[in-house]
Amino acid sequence: MSDRSRRLVTSLVVVLLVAVAGCSTGYTAVSLEALADEQEAWDGRLVEVTGTVGSVDDPLHYWVEDGATHRVGLVPGEGLDAYVGRTVTVRGRFTFRDDEGRRILVDELRG
Repeated sequence: MSDRSRRLVTSLVVVLLVAVAGCSTGYTAVSLEALADEQEAWDGRLVEVTGTVGSVDDPLHYWVEDGATHRVGLVPGEGLDAYVGRTVTVRGRFTFRDDEGRRILVDELRG
């Protein structure tokens, strides 16, 4: 194989590796029920969940929940007013603390 052919093959391999790496998001699709039932196991992991946004005013906070009322708080809450009552998909880092409960530190919200 000529040097030119080797460089071409190497370039193609690099392009393919970058493309494959770009397809992996690192987020794991999980149900809100699983997060509620296995909160310690999911702590610190990147997750993707779908549910309905809810809120309460005093103190103001937001969450995402399923039809069985499995809830996970959404942090930060800024800009979520427009999503209350809507079904959304949330991506972020799930955390659980006895003193704070279940939360997703939101990276992305679609809905």
